[in-house]
Amino acid sequence: MKLRQLGLTLVEGMAFLGVAASVLVGTMALYKIADTTQKTTDLQAGLLEMRRIANEYRLGYGSYTGFTHTLVINSNRVPGGWGVDTTNGWMTHQFNNGAVVAGPLSGGATYHVSTGSVPSNVCVEMALAASEWTDVLIGPNAATLTTYTVPISAASAETACTGTANRYMRYRN
Repeated sequence: MKLRQLGLTLVEGMAFLGVAASVLVGTMALYKIADTTQKTTDLQAGLLEMRRIANEYRLGYGSYTGFTHTLVINSNRVPGGWGVDTTNGWMTHQFNNGAVVAGPLSGGATYHVSTGSVPSNVCVEMALAASEWTDVLIGPNAATLTTYTVPISAASAETACTGTANRYMRYRN
């Protein structure tokens, strides 16, 4: 009588686990890339909407003097995907409910849109894609910012956005 093997041998089981682990690692890597791309795209879309609102305001009033995040909130024009922090009175984006504030600069001649809690990987993508802005200030917080003229080199974006903490980014126009 010939015996028949039931189940897997140890080598077959280890091979299966190896293949499954490889598939899982690959899936997680693709998910991370897709997640970063989606968050970058959403933040870029929100910033472009803020630029549009600011420019409409300037056309109507002749300067950016009254353009603020409060105005955007009160006029129900918060970009899609962003929320409102009613406790602090600012808008929020999708990364850790990062604060988004805006306001006039240089007596209303220019303006800024600032974003907090931007993850380092998204910060790099945002810095490289900031072609519509005059400059971008990047740092670990609002008090410690370095100004980068647009376009930003890949090396400068990497340097500005490295670190374990999320980044603060101020876009100026």
